[in-house]
Amino acid sequence: VRLGTAPLPAQLADLLCRSAFHRIRADRRPGLVQCHAGNLSQGRAGDPHAHPAAQPNADDYTDPNENQSPHPHPTSNRDDHPHADQHAYHDTVTYHDTITNNDSFAYFIAGPNRDGRPLGNAMKNLWICLLLVGIALSACAHVNPTPTPVLAVDHGLQAEVPPEATVATPLPLRFDLPTPGAEPVSGWRPPLYPIPWAVSPFDHFYFARPISAANVNWPLAQYRYGGIFFDDVVHTGVDIPDEKGTPILAAGPGTVVWAGWGLFTEAPLNTDDPYGQAVAIRHDFGYQGQPLFTVYAHMEAVNVSYGQWVNTGDVIGFVGDTGQTTGPHLHFEVRLGENTFHNTYNPELWMSPPQGWGVLVGRLVDEDDQPLKWFNVEIRPEPTGKPLRTVRTYGGGATNGDPYYHENMALSDLPAGIYKISFVYEDKIKQFWVEIYPGQVTYFTFHPKSGFALGPIPTPKLKFLPPTPTLPVTPETPPPPQ
Repeated sequence: VRLGTAPLPAQLADLLCRSAFHRIRADRRPGLVQCHAGNLSQGRAGDPHAHPAAQPNADDYTDPNENQSPHPHPTSNRDDHPHADQHAYHDTVTYHDTITNNDSFAYFIAGPNRDGRPLGNAMKNLWICLLLVGIALSACAHVNPTPTPVLAVDHGLQAEVPPEATVATPLPLRFDLPTPGAEPVSGWRPPLYPIPWAVSPFDHFYFARPISAANVNWPLAQYRYGGIFFDDVVHTGVDIPDEKGTPILAAGPGTVVWAGWGLFTEAPLNTDDPYGQAVAIRHDFGYQGQPLFTVYAHMEAVNVSYGQWVNTGDVIGFVGDTGQTTGPHLHFEVRLGENTFHNTYNPELWMSPPQGWGVLVGRLVDEDDQPLKWFNVEIRPEPTGKPLRTVRTYGGGATNGDPYYHENMALSDLPAGIYKISFVYEDKIKQFWVEIYPGQVTYFTFHPKSGFALGPIPTPKLKFLPPTPTLPVTPETPPPPQ
């Protein structure tokens, strides 16, 4: 209770819940009261906790009704009283506490003071209030004391509001895409033009692919005709990479003229022959009155014998890595006139192209009209420029140009469209644009003085168009007589 003010139940409850009161036994709590410090400390001369308004001679106070008490207590030692233990706390017990405004509070024993003087009416009312509060608190005598929450009083200050929890902003979606690598090898090609296929009198797409369409059946870019490998040995064919054991097919009908080891050295059973196990076929047709031969080298096993006749698509062997090779593949050659190493021609001008695709053929010479050897040329489709294709001119040696084109560069399997040709000559970039036509050869030339030039574009004729299942070919009708 604030000193000098009337006690309120809420203030009393707050004081009775403090730790000092909880050290008093539960059965004695109803005997504690709270009052002005000077009212009950008068009998303690020199009490350091006495109120400044206390009278200095409080011990000499005499109650006028002292002798009229109906039950006077004899003067005796308090320790001899039968209920002395209940009066052990009758002496003034003072506890001080400090609250927000630093007001002092004192706790005293209720009931008559030591001199037997009765308390006033105000103190009796206070006793009743404390008795009720004490009974309520005695029910929680064995519960650990917990400070009573106090409502904050608004003194013009706003209570500090805890900052709101920071909500993490979700990161935007990010897609980790793989870095684009080299152009993947496509397992699909359009179906080939039927053989023989020739749009002009100068074309000779007479042979089918020696590997079925279910596998890779186009030349490896790094191992085209005219390349230089193995100690300046010129490559006289094209290499088609496939897994060991892939069936090898006859490119056209004909008779087997070689089967087994020793084709290059012309020594049968020579297991050191660079071609390994090989097959050579002399075909039932030729070109310009000369016989045609096809060669299939580096076989794992041969499936035909000498003198056997085969038809287009017959299995004549299996892909291997015998002979001078770096891995399993088929080495395919086309020979014209004689079945020798020096009579080879570029197979890309003889194998039927995929439908809708064409072939680029070129002749690049220097100031003396000599073919540029092993010259790097870049081919880019327009307008994207991708994929980039690189081809080299023939390296000389045993290579031969076509009887009509006399080319020293060829690139097959190009989808129809516009392409840019570029290369560096004498530290200058040379470039030219050509159009590839379906099923045809596009031919160009380059000379340092005259620059680029296009050869004549053949005009397709009806008799060269492939037959279709729904529209059979109608033979040409001779002109009516005059």
